[in-house]
Parts: sequence; structure tokens; C-alpha cells
Amino acid sequence: RFDGTTTQSDGDTIVADDLRIVAQTAITVTNAAAFTATGTYQPIQAAGTVTPTITAGTAGQALVLINTSAQSIVIVDTGNQVLTAAATLNQYDVLCGYSDGTRCIEVSRADN
Repeated sequence: RFDGTTTQSDGDTIVADDLRIVAQTAITVTNAAAFTATGTYQPIQAAGTVTPTITAGTAGQALVLINTSAQSIVIVDTGNQVLTAAATLNQYDVLCGYSDGTRCIEVSRADN
């Protein structure tokens, strides 16, 4: 049971009555290029339809990707990306996962 308020020193995580994870600055992803999330809640965007790759984070790191652009971003089930199938993220679609230190493993997705 937690009865207090905690704020991380960098101000990105606040725990009180609920948990808030602050969005990072959006990353513009490009075709066939790897990108590294800068935090758990990572907006991504693109100038056209692209198929980037995710660089695996630290073991245990949670990842919430949201496409904020009107362009499709396709994350494929290959290499270090372990998905149920390719994920086509249209505007406001979300892909959630975690890293085991080597791979990005899908937990869920939402087509919005």
C-alpha cells in the first residue's frame, strides 16, 4: 500500500492517486532506419508511410508507442521486434511492449 506522493527527480513520473508517465518529444521515424525511444511514452511521427525498426531498450523497460502523424508507420515482426504480426500504426494507434534487453516484445496494440 502506498499512501504518499512521489515525484522522480527529473519530473517525468509522478505517483499519487494514479500513475502518470509524461510523453517524450515526438521522434520522426524514417524508412528502414532504427530509432531509440527516449522514454516509456514515446510519440512517433513520419512524413510518409515508413517501416522503421525499434532499438531494444534496457531489460524491463516498458514502451508505449503512439503514432501522432497522419502517415502510416509499419512495425514488422522481425529481428529484435517480437510481435503477433506486423503492426500498421495509423494516426493515434498504439503499440505497447517491453524490452528484455535484446528484443522489443509486444504486449498489446490498439487501433484507434
